[in-house]
Amino acid sequence: MFAAEHAQSEVRLTQEICALRVDMHQGFAQTRQEGASSRMEILKWMIGLWAVNLSATVGIIAFMLRHP
Repeated sequence: MFAAEHAQSEVRLTQEICALRVDMHQGFAQTRQEGASSRMEILKWMIGLWAVNLSATVGIIAFMLRHP
């Protein structure tokens, strides 16, 4: 009787561990997806700000060269 209970406990424990691993895998996949999305947002903003900064710098230099 003790051996049967022990075997049944191990089966339940194995099932719980497997379910936990599936949940963890799904959670980590979602976290990776959110991180990738955030990185793309940051990259878009960085490129936009670099373009504005470059345009402003070129404009200021052009203004200074035309008006001595």
